[in-house]
Amino acid sequence: MKKILSLPTFYDFFQNMVGATKIRKILLNDYLSVKPGARIMDIGCGTAEILDLLPDVDYYGFDMSQEYIDCARRKYGDRGHFECIRVSEQVLENLEGFDFALALGILHHCSDSEAEYLMKLGYKALKPGGTLLTFDGCMVDGQSR
Repeated sequence: MKKILSLPTFYDFFQNMVGATKIRKILLNDYLSVKPGARIMDIGCGTAEILDLLPDVDYYGFDMSQEYIDCARRKYGDRGHFECIRVSEQVLENLEGFDFALALGILHHCSDSEAEYLMKLGYKALKPGGTLLTFDGCMVDGQSR
């Protein structure tokens, strides 16, 4: 499954099958108020499909998959900055503060210490009053496949 999902087309298809687009819409409409010009850092951006739902923003997407980053660059071009790099303090040193830091569907890939580090980095990346938003699905007893 991991090998198939490493292909951007299958990743996007799977994301849509499990309701990722619907979740993104809910998160953006009900929990965030993203205005044009906002600065957004997206940790684990995948193919950056969230850009389909955002106004004109200053978007920085980071992912560890070069294939996903290449796909995002082809699809969104200059609508964002896309880097195949692990977000770190060194990366943040060269960037201005963000209004929003997103980590959507990424924490389940992390150990507890990695997740804690990412949360600290996300918080550090924010402007005063900025918002850090994470979302990861989970399994519950009795849930269908």
